[in-house]
Amino acid sequence: MKDKPVILIVDDQPQNIELLEAYLFPDGYEIVKAANGEEALAKLSSHQIDLVLLDLIMPGLDGIEVTRRIRQTNRIPIILVTASWETEDRDKGIEAGCDDFISKPFNQKELLARVRSLLRENFRHFGNRPETIIHSRPNTLRNRELEFHGKPLAQGIARGKAYLLKRVDLQQLRNDKRTVDIVSTESAKLDLAISRSKNQISRIMGSGSHDAEDQSFTIFESMLNLLNDRGLVSTLKKTLESTALHGESVLAEEIALLQDKVSGSTDELTIKNLITMQDLYYRILYNILPSDENRISSLLKIPAGSILIANRLAPVEVAVVPIDKVVGILIEESTQYSHSSILARTLGVPVIIDFPGIGSLLDESTDVMIDAYKGTVFLNPSEATIKECYDEENRYKAEAKSISLSGDKSAIRSADDFAMRLLCNASSLADVVLAHSNGITEIGLFRSEMRYLANTVLPSDEQEAAYYAGIFGVEGVDDVTVRLLDMGGDKLPVYLQITQESDPQLGCRGIRLLLSRPDLMKKQARAILTARGAFRIRLLLPFITTVEDLVRARETLEEVFIEMKIGGDATRIGIMVEVPSVALSLSHFLPKVDFVCLGTNDLIQYLFAVNRDQADVQKYNRFTHPAFLKMLKDIIASCENQGKELTVCGEMASDPAGCCLLAALGATNLSIQPDTVHQVREAISKLNVAALRAILPTLFDFESADEVEQKIRSLGI
Repeated sequence: MKDKPVILIVDDQPQNIELLEAYLFPDGYEIVKAANGEEALAKLSSHQIDLVLLDLIMPGLDGIEVTRRIRQTNRIPIILVTASWETEDRDKGIEAGCDDFISKPFNQKELLARVRSLLRENFRHFGNRPETIIHSRPNTLRNRELEFHGKPLAQGIARGKAYLLKRVDLQQLRNDKRTVDIVSTESAKLDLAISRSKNQISRIMGSGSHDAEDQSFTIFESMLNLLNDRGLVSTLKKTLESTALHGESVLAEEIALLQDKVSGSTDELTIKNLITMQDLYYRILYNILPSDENRISSLLKIPAGSILIANRLAPVEVAVVPIDKVVGILIEESTQYSHSSILARTLGVPVIIDFPGIGSLLDESTDVMIDAYKGTVFLNPSEATIKECYDEENRYKAEAKSISLSGDKSAIRSADDFAMRLLCNASSLADVVLAHSNGITEIGLFRSEMRYLANTVLPSDEQEAAYYAGIFGVEGVDDVTVRLLDMGGDKLPVYLQITQESDPQLGCRGIRLLLSRPDLMKKQARAILTARGAFRIRLLLPFITTVEDLVRARETLEEVFIEMKIGGDATRIGIMVEVPSVALSLSHFLPKVDFVCLGTNDLIQYLFAVNRDQADVQKYNRFTHPAFLKMLKDIIASCENQGKELTVCGEMASDPAGCCLLAALGATNLSIQPDTVHQVREAISKLNVAALRAILPTLFDFESADEVEQKIRSLGI
């Protein structure tokens, strides 16, 4: 009998394989790797494998099909690795013959426990090993160059030694069910932690580094309002009294419950509200823990030239990051929608998010290289990698400088002289400033709801007008398209609640909410029009689905124009085309609007019935599907025929392949993310639009997105 089990790890993402290998290292397993289902089946034939860790979602043969094929000849233990909690997926896995599941992001204790359990029968000496959890990198990985891919948040190149911010083990705190003898003592500790949190946030707000109209100020103001809310404190104290648990255990449980809600939400605005509460509970938790566990003090001790690595950062922690010492930031668990991410973008250093578990591969001797143009992180980078990263940075800087010196900063031409115009999407003042710094003079989509959702109370008319005045006052930005509040259903701030809906994404959201609350629509319109002065603005109506709703919305805005003695022709009004009902009958809408914004994100979601925030169904969320491309072609042609300006503002426009397809389909205005300006310019400048346009009929005739992607890759796109 072998004395060392052999584990086959199958995943199409190299960083996941590296992470699983590192997590399994303490138990001394021999690791065999495969990048896809076909390779996995081949390795099973050529190696004596004792257990398979198999990713569920892979191109080609997925985990379910690989499991079925293995079970035809082999009873080897199989653990399916999945980011999905869908019962249907798990049922299929069990039916196919898998033995267990492990969820992403990986928990090392859980992984080792499940692997040991399945290997116990044949390797009893492994099954009874004591728990050994990695606290520093295994020696086998210490000198190897490792490459990981996350989501770039703030562009740039940085190199430095890793600095791991002290972590709080939430699971350990949740598992601590020891009760206290005197609940009033824990209640007093909670009061002190809340008082400390208030003082910390108040000091940051009063430091002079955050303007009252700055988005970071708004976030901290919201957190302070919540801390002053007696209801929040009362709820926590009632939980303390009913459970008699330690305060840190109660807070850890509340944070976990909020995380479940975040994971179950499909809407970025709801997620922002939940994360605000989560950040606040973390702040209280940090202040209730012993002083030697205080993360703020740990941040202030960071050595110069460090890459800060944190499992997560609260807004208050972002605000105290010593920028004179930190050269780059990696956040393991965050989304681009979180308040911490919004604030981190403004620090002026490269930031990358979404690296669950990378801290387990690091210690403070690790050399780290960040390429936040591509979202790549290198551990122990080679000299060649270091040179390549710095060469890339010089190229980006040279291009940025050439853009800033050009006459028409937003204009771009393809290789065969097809003219296009680049605009930018924005959600905050910082985004508008970043767009201008990248050479863009127009904001094609300003998501106004961020201001509302960052607050715990409805902004006053004066506050709202001052906020828009700051947006319109950015020097060098000539035109802003403001989308009216796209809220509703399950994405409402706490002060705007409506009856609970069974399916909020198909309920009272966007223009439906505004028409049900005309006072809210008029309030926002007045604030925008008051702030605009002589500035050119356009008003964009969200989630239009019928001509009737469009007519009613225009009538409501006309009432505001009359009230403010503004001519109807002075402000242009447009609609979002983001649902199939509008796309399929656009000719009826166009005579009633001045312009159109094409939202590819929601249009794909509703066309293919796919939740764009759910990882396990992303194979359906692809802008390359022939049916979607044909719909885009019809929309663009309709606008051109009726002489209506169209701007594409979804993520497809910011994608190098997506912007090329849009150019071939006839789109001339792209509103993109501010940090993608350089890559979109580069893609368009190298594109032969006529050549790609010539093969559109072929693309339309394909059956799948895979065929389209294969074809455009063959053209170098």
